[in-house]
Amino acid sequence: MEKVYISDIVEATKGEIIHGSPSSKYILSVATDSREKLDKGLFIAIEGENTDGHLYIENAVKNGAICVFVTKDVKEYIDDVIYIKVEDSVKALKDLATVYRNRFNIPIIAVTGSVGKTTTKDMIYCVLARKYNTLKTKGNLNSNIGAPMTVLNLNNSHEIAVIEMGMDHLRQIASISSIVKPETAVITNIGVAHIEFLKTRENILKAKCEVFENLKDGGTAILNKDDDMLITIDNSFDKIWYGIDNNADVRAENIVIDYTKGLVKADITVFEKKYLLKIRGLSKHLVYSALASVAVGIKYNIDMEEIIKGIEDYEPGKMRINIHNLKDNILLIDDTYNANPHSMKSLIDTLSNANVNNKILILGDMFELGEKSTMLHKEVIEYCLEKGIDNLVLIGENMYNALKSIGSNSFIKYYKTKEDLYDELNDIVKPDSIIGVKASRGMKFENITEKILEIKQNM
Repeated sequence: MEKVYISDIVEATKGEIIHGSPSSKYILSVATDSREKLDKGLFIAIEGENTDGHLYIENAVKNGAICVFVTKDVKEYIDDVIYIKVEDSVKALKDLATVYRNRFNIPIIAVTGSVGKTTTKDMIYCVLARKYNTLKTKGNLNSNIGAPMTVLNLNNSHEIAVIEMGMDHLRQIASISSIVKPETAVITNIGVAHIEFLKTRENILKAKCEVFENLKDGGTAILNKDDDMLITIDNSFDKIWYGIDNNADVRAENIVIDYTKGLVKADITVFEKKYLLKIRGLSKHLVYSALASVAVGIKYNIDMEEIIKGIEDYEPGKMRINIHNLKDNILLIDDTYNANPHSMKSLIDTLSNANVNNKILILGDMFELGEKSTMLHKEVIEYCLEKGIDNLVLIGENMYNALKSIGSNSFIKYYKTKEDLYDELNDIVKPDSIIGVKASRGMKFENITEKILEIKQNM
């Protein structure tokens, strides 16, 4: 972050200094977590459902905060710390990020979609970084807090940025994109994640398309042509289409998963020229992220040789299709970061295509599916049976409700909790197997993969 003077912060947020004197003071960092180390930092105290940032101001000051946003009166002030009272801390953060973004005349690529946002953003970063000093969203901090925080990490050395945008309600992406002001928008797909709040895929499409409201003049939309909803987009922006099943500008064929080397290989055609791609991972759906990354690379004048090297540089994030080769010829796939019906079926496909006799899936509840939850969980279970999964382990209330409508099956075992499963893991984790583990983030299924790793190390 470049220095921002306190007086400019007050002006941007329409705040009021209630303690301290700004004089010529400035900040060099911003945080909403009091545990972060700050360099002349601004701490934004946010009052949420589960905690109140105002309780951690002292800790933030110990970690380098010299200025804080507050939304209510404070009983005791800390000497030499400037307190700025604002009406709404999150709005103040957005207002500050909006003004700060205007300092930088660089292109920003926005990435949104129902599935694969973080993977696509990370792969695009790997491509752009071959030529440009690039900023990217850390992890999946793609919310109305995370995205403006990413903007505030811009500095004068950056030449380009790729920022992920998430949402669970209408108008959230519109709000984020008004801060980011992207030049290029990538939409990965329109699935059913967050359908609990948005009710229909049509509404999800509408929410994702809010990114176009703030696309700069002459901007470009990079879209998945295999998605039945995205192909209905008809706006005036330039478009680059990518896909596997349809005749897109950037397309893939001859996709092969190499389970021994942990690679996905594909022949791609880019405006009628052919290339070979190698992607670290075991999912066919990684090809979509790679194709979107190729399209971005082309847009920003990166040579194809460098684009391909960038994609080869990509490494999956923690708990995102992480591959563990264990003793007794066991391949463990840790895909526990999050889950929805689309990504569940992707993992099922990965195991189904493996040339292994014993295919084991340990699946847990998916969240935010609303009234369609039981139906969608049932679809996932039936897909497992259809695709030849040998042993299916289910955990969670949602999985139980779906299982009741299917009936008993000798290939399926149900456990109410992870702890109930642990006692029988030795019997489930058999030699010469491929094992996939996946559930929504709140299920904390990384604990299961840790248990499997522990068992195989101690046997």
